[in-house]
This record gives sequence, C-alpha cells and structure tokens, in this order.
Amino acid sequence: MPKWECNSCHAVYSDTHPDGRAYYHTCPPYVVEQEGVYDEQGHVITPEKRTARHDLRDENIKPGLFYLEGVLLRDVPDPETPGRMLHKPATIEIMSEGAGRTLVEA
Repeated sequence: MPKWECNSCHAVYSDTHPDGRAYYHTCPPYVVEQEGVYDEQGHVITPEKRTARHDLRDENIKPGLFYLEGVLLRDVPDPETPGRMLHKPATIEIMSEGAGRTLVEA
C-alpha cells in the first residue's frame, strides 16, 4: 500500500483505509502557529494563533461525476437542445491539488 506525503500540510497517508475503502486526504483549513497557554482552571493566558492555509489539498471528488455501466460520466448541457443534458465521459478530478503530493513509500 503506497504512502504519500501532502506537500501542503506534510501529512503522510495512504489512498485506502485498512478495510480497503478509499481515503480522500483533506488538509486542515488553518495552521496553528502558536499553541494556546492556559492556567490550572482552564482560563486562557495566551490565545492560540492560527493562520488560514492557502494551499489546501482536498482529494474529495468534484461533484457531478457518476458511474453508469462501469463508465465514469458527467452531465453537460446539450448545445443543440436547451434544457437537455448529455452524458459525457469524464476523468476523476479532485477538489484542489494544493501543492501536490509526493510518494514516500511504494
């Protein structure tokens, strides 16, 4: 089972769960730059500092794709008949590439 490293958040993961189901990696939406500091009662002494991540990788499949008789398709508007949709062959597209990923273990 190959392992990948996300070039955006540096998480290491496999494309499948241990039971064989597909795993779609998604980066956390923010980076924690400084952990919060709390007293014994749980009151904030220094708040956590976060920044939004701008290079998110989201491997979830873009909506609108479906399988019909084993073929991956996408509905697109028929240019000749308004209101009619056509099934066109599609390729799997993820929501966002981010900074990509690197194979770390084959």
